Amino acid sequence: ESGALPASHMAFFSSSSIPAATYGHALPTSRASHKCSRTPPVRCSLKTFQPPPVDLGPVRVSPIGVGTWSWGNQVLWGYTTDDDAELEAVFKYLVTNGINFFDTADSYGTGKLNGRSEQLLGQFLESSLYIPNAHDVKIATKFAPYP
Repeated sequence: ESGALPASHMAFFSSSSIPAATYGHALPTSRASHKCSRTPPVRCSLKTFQPPPVDLGPVRVSPIGVGTWSWGNQVLWGYTTDDDAELEAVFKYLVTNGINFFDTADSYGTGKLNGRSEQLLGQFLESSLYIPNAHDVKIATKFAPYP
């Protein structure tokens, strides 16, 4: 259904930065807490919550960013490549509705999937260049230096 995000991916929103009253319900804080019940979907529309963009230095971003730690993390989030189509649908939904700020890291993923979230973001963005707002996407990444 248009306007609804799958419950399995609601954890990407930082529930501490969005008051529950905005959506009429509290957002889940971890995918693990509701992984076993992907249905029914949490009803949530970004169209009802669109504050103006904010400036981060010379870059204009949506006031809500999306973390992609779970994209590729098998241990904590139960990720499998079977999730990729649903993750891409969520990405396109977010971008279409004005979310343009995504956070990733080289270590997001586990084992052989290290860096998987960065790979997925690149693939999703490349296949989404035709949708509104895709050219405005900003990606923040980081790395952990090892001694």
